[in-house]
Amino acid sequence: YMQQFGNYRQRQAGYIEGTQKDLHIKIVELDHDKREKNSILIDQEKEKEKLGKQKDSEAEVVNTLSKQEKLTKNQIGKQQRLLGQITKSISSAIRREIEEARRKEEAAARIAAANAAARAKAENKPVAAATAKPASKGTEVLTATPESAKLSNDFLGNRGRLPWPVTTGVIIGKFGINYIQGIKSESSGIDIKTSQGAAVRAVFSGEVSSVENVEGSYLIVIKHGGYFTAYMNLRSVSVSKGQNVSIKQTIGSAGIDAQSGDTQVHFELWKGFTPQNPQGWIANN
Repeated sequence: YMQQFGNYRQRQAGYIEGTQKDLHIKIVELDHDKREKNSILIDQEKEKEKLGKQKDSEAEVVNTLSKQEKLTKNQIGKQQRLLGQITKSISSAIRREIEEARRKEEAAARIAAANAAARAKAENKPVAAATAKPASKGTEVLTATPESAKLSNDFLGNRGRLPWPVTTGVIIGKFGINYIQGIKSESSGIDIKTSQGAAVRAVFSGEVSSVENVEGSYLIVIKHGGYFTAYMNLRSVSVSKGQNVSIKQTIGSAGIDAQSGDTQVHFELWKGFTPQNPQGWIANN
């Protein structure tokens, strides 16, 4: 009996030992699985955090781009309103010149008729009925006199050879339709970046039609027969309305552009009421 009991104890001890080994292996496996799961959870949390930061970063980029687009639209809107004011001022100056030229033409016609009547009376001849000279139509009146017609033809003859309104500069804004960051804008002239305090000069001889202050900077319009040149964003002016100017004569100094901070001159060239591309008129710089 004692031997049987001893054998039983040995078997039980072996069973317990085997069970403990199995349990230890199981515990090790469970601990390994737990560590793997924890590692996966940590990786997932890190990935989640990374995605969260990326999402925040993308949102910040979108927000920044949205603000920049809004700012660009506002800047372009301001620029377009300013260009609209310039166009209105130039058109008004041209209209006044046409009205003045028409008054002079009509006055000259009346004087001519009166002189003809006086001569006829002095010679004791019947006064012939005055034959009215057809009035010039539209902008034609700007070149109705021999002097204005010659000036206009001389200006046209220098197409492609006119001097720049500044001695040194680079064109940074072109005539016509432009796209800035996908936003459409339109200009009746060109923008020239130049050196600080640069002298602005007349590109041809003519008569100053107007000197105006537009949004804090000066606009000068010069008449060349049937053509007009306009110089905008001037800090100062050295000519006055009605003054005759010669080619390359200094008329003012370039000002600072409020948006870019650069020294710029906006230059336009019109034939009557029609804006022309100045780049086709000024010489290659």
